[in-house]
Amino acid sequence: NYNSGIFEIEIDALTSITGDNTHIDGRTQTAYSGDTNTGTIGAGGTSVGTSATNLPNYDLPEIQVNGKDGNTFRNEGNTNVIRNLSIFASDLAGVQVNNGSATVSNNLLGVNALGTNDGNILYGVEVTGGSAIIDGNFISTNQEAGVLISGGTSATIQNNHITTNGNDKCFDNITITGGSGVLIQYNLIELSAAMGIDGNGIAGGVAITENSITTAGQDGGNCSGEVENAGIRLDGSNSSISNNVIYQNGGAGIVLAGGNTSGNLISQNSIYANGTAGDALGIDIDQSDTMGDGVTLNDNGDTDNGPNGAANFPLLSTAYMEGTNVVIKGWSRPGATLEFFLTDINEGTATAGDNQLGNTKDYGEGQVYLGSAVEGSVDDTDAGTSSYLDTDGNTDNTNLFEVRIPLPSGVNVGHLITGTATIANSTSEFSPFSVIVIRTVITNRRITYRVNGN
Repeated sequence: NYNSGIFEIEIDALTSITGDNTHIDGRTQTAYSGDTNTGTIGAGGTSVGTSATNLPNYDLPEIQVNGKDGNTFRNEGNTNVIRNLSIFASDLAGVQVNNGSATVSNNLLGVNALGTNDGNILYGVEVTGGSAIIDGNFISTNQEAGVLISGGTSATIQNNHITTNGNDKCFDNITITGGSGVLIQYNLIELSAAMGIDGNGIAGGVAITENSITTAGQDGGNCSGEVENAGIRLDGSNSSISNNVIYQNGGAGIVLAGGNTSGNLISQNSIYANGTAGDALGIDIDQSDTMGDGVTLNDNGDTDNGPNGAANFPLLSTAYMEGTNVVIKGWSRPGATLEFFLTDINEGTATAGDNQLGNTKDYGEGQVYLGSAVEGSVDDTDAGTSSYLDTDGNTDNTNLFEVRIPLPSGVNVGHLITGTATIANSTSEFSPFSVIVIRTVITNRRITYRVNGN
């Protein structure tokens, strides 16, 4: 059917694509008849991640494919390509990769060729086996998830605008329940009903880098006793979350759950203004295995259990200006990599107390990455040890550190610093903040005594 510049193909039951090197490419129609459906949709050109990489444009296509029964496309072959189409359905997934390998690129998934919701599709893309590259798509208004990864040997999700997926309090923009080799990079992930990225119950090994993840938890409802509204939730071990911008989510920015896990690296992200539905942390090491249990206080010897071994964060005792550096002193577990940030309170996106959660101190969030140092390295000029106990009950008997971090322009006395500690790729929550002060050193003092006459 052809109407107003758009060709529509209705599919009742398409057999699986079993051949290799099959290309289903909507650009052939554009080349034949011209651009009869002009315009774009989504946030093309928007910068994502801490590198501020621009998203591609999401052009409206000339062809829309409406799957009436089952998956619209099901891939079983190798090196197949599905691109430059609008794909929606009345059932299951727009594209299912069940075996082999496929690239799904430059499509509109879950909406028609005009970019509006159509059909009753469960998933934009579902990967149950094989390998998939999901690249440069606009993925929106799918009922259960924009992308579901339940199996397969590799899945790369990149350069997509993934928005407004999930029609229920339990459904996410990206849901991971299985598979391996999952890489999520350079996406804008926003306005999910539940979580931005949910890896509940997985073994781990997920890499999440250079994305912007925001406004999760739009439904705000109760999902099996929990309100699922974090930017990211991950179970399992050996995942990495780096160089993302994670902000203004309903719950915590990042929740690590799943029991006694390890090796989950959280590094150089910009995390701020999370907890819009109620106070929540930037990073929550969730020992209760729910949706965040608040601050996990430091313990003596760091012997407790939980995600990332419930790693102790550094405790900052003082921070002061010294030329173009800030000198930061405190306590840390031996050999930890310490990352330091300006807090979101400092940057004006949060207010003091937002991250207290019943404690006397405010714990993060870390919005602007300043730099890092390794405790006990040549950059650490304090080789001592001592114990500490603060008003919240944070305690340890461990190493002291003193490090110098170059400051960007505009950082001044009164700004607030927080930090994380990472050992063997297991990262802690954010520490309580410390205020940058002026250091006063008395190098010579003359004392005059006045003697009374009597």
